[in-house]
Amino acid sequence: MSRDRRDLPAYRGGASRFAGVSRSSDGRRWVARFLARDGLQHLGTFDHEEDAARAFDCAKRAVDPESRYRNFPQEAHELPAVREGGGS
Repeated sequence: MSRDRRDLPAYRGGASRFAGVSRSSDGRRWVARFLARDGLQHLGTFDHEEDAARAFDCAKRAVDPESRYRNFPQEAHELPAVREGGGS
């Protein structure tokens, strides 16, 4: 199994359709995180599932530019557009 596949929701226990994204403990927001060499990295909580997925993609690109798994491969060249108040 590739390292990227471990970030998928099915392996992380999340209810999101995106890799690296799951519901917060209160179920109201979305949490973005990914598995890096030094452990699980928390990227923040977001109001919108797509914003959390874009944060995951951006962090994944920064750590592993050659990674082929992305939530939004068509946006690989763009930085994520987080809505006002979207991430914390």
